[in-house]
Amino acid sequence: MAVLNFQQMMKVISNNEKISPLIWLCGEEVFLIDEILKALKAALLSPGLADFNYDLFYGGEACINDLTRSLETFPVMSSYRLVILKEAHALKEKELEELIKTTSQ
Repeated sequence: MAVLNFQQMMKVISNNEKISPLIWLCGEEVFLIDEILKALKAALLSPGLADFNYDLFYGGEACINDLTRSLETFPVMSSYRLVILKEAHALKEKELEELIKTTSQ
């Protein structure tokens, strides 16, 4: 797993380099994380199909079944599907374990 800072991640996105299917963003600067997320969304999703291929969940409010279903759904008329989980630390331990199991398959 590569560890990239903000500038390196933005360079990967802007150069259309291969992006890992699972990205863990963390840090104290929420603004920088949001900037990376905006850049990922712009780079990976066509504007007209973003509604079909983009889901945003928050750890404290997320239904783990909906999140898992979203992760397992194929993209619609696109090469990519973008699923974002913010505030993952708010998930219950059991839910986090299930999510890790789902994403490692």
